[in-house]
Amino acid sequence: MEAGTKTEEQRLEALTELIETESSYNKRMQDSVNIYLKEVRASMTAGNPAMGKYEMRLVFSNIEHIVTVSTEFLKDLREYQSSDDKTQNFGDICRKNLQAMGCYKQYLMRYKRAQETHSALTKKSPAYRALQEKCVQTTGIQTLSNLLIEPTQRIVKYPLLFKEILSGTAEDSPDVDGLREAAEMASQIAHMEKAKPEQKAELLFNLRSIIENCPDSLLSQNRNVVTYLDGYETHLLTGERGRPITLILFSDKVMIVRRPKGLSGEVLFQLKEEEEIRKRKEKEEKEREKRLRKEGGLFSQKDNSLNDSSEMMMTNISGSVVSSFGIMKKDWKFMGWMDLVKLKLAIVEQ
Repeated sequence: MEAGTKTEEQRLEALTELIETESSYNKRMQDSVNIYLKEVRASMTAGNPAMGKYEMRLVFSNIEHIVTVSTEFLKDLREYQSSDDKTQNFGDICRKNLQAMGCYKQYLMRYKRAQETHSALTKKSPAYRALQEKCVQTTGIQTLSNLLIEPTQRIVKYPLLFKEILSGTAEDSPDVDGLREAAEMASQIAHMEKAKPEQKAELLFNLRSIIENCPDSLLSQNRNVVTYLDGYETHLLTGERGRPITLILFSDKVMIVRRPKGLSGEVLFQLKEEEEIRKRKEKEEKEREKRLRKEGGLFSQKDNSLNDSSEMMMTNISGSVVSSFGIMKKDWKFMGWMDLVKLKLAIVEQ
């Protein structure tokens, strides 16, 4: 794009700022993976681990995914900047890449825990301190603490940068809609932490209501959900597979839950996109109506009310409420707690 009017110059300056700041941000994020994370993994194979695998996941979270998304965005930005194709829609480019930045939500949710783990390890682990000092002294890289905060700061800057580009973009430009949507998506991600305590409480209350015999002690202000793992009970003597279970990993312990056959632990958190759930339910409803017509009629009003009562409201990780058919409290049963310190896990590929 060539500079012409004052408005075009403003747009060009804002676009250049977006590309230059994304480039420097991407370089720092690459460093966090290619230097710090690489050194941590190397220490694990060298017999003097700077941290355990669980601690590594807590500290670095999904930072590799963040790097991948930033790298792709930077690639698209540079291609747009160097292209002579005047038909390219810059708004579409920004919208497409912001749609891929859902990974920032997960990073933001885990950031506080990551910094706490990093600080604790730095104080108590000589190997971890030595690794950080080595990285800084040999490469001149920023401290790991500074790099870990970068994604939380970058996501906040996107709305400002997009709005600055918008202010220099003509109202009738095809770029406008995409830029506005990109700015709105970035704003929603950047401000998600404001509602985080309420979302966490709602998620825990939801788990307690769905899982039969779930203890009230589940509810704790200091407890966070980290992830889940589906598996099966195994007979110690015969090795035969038993009942399906789900391990829910919290920040302080593990809950063992018996799950119904054919379902995954993701149902408890509604991790799949709501759009997929809506389409599936619509398909199921159409098939149900088709089957009822063949059988000679639709349900009576009484039957419909019974069917409605089997529907349960669930809350997903982001805090929104969706419906899910056929998920009853009796299907999920609390089996017990396990301490993280005592947990030993063997994963066998089938």
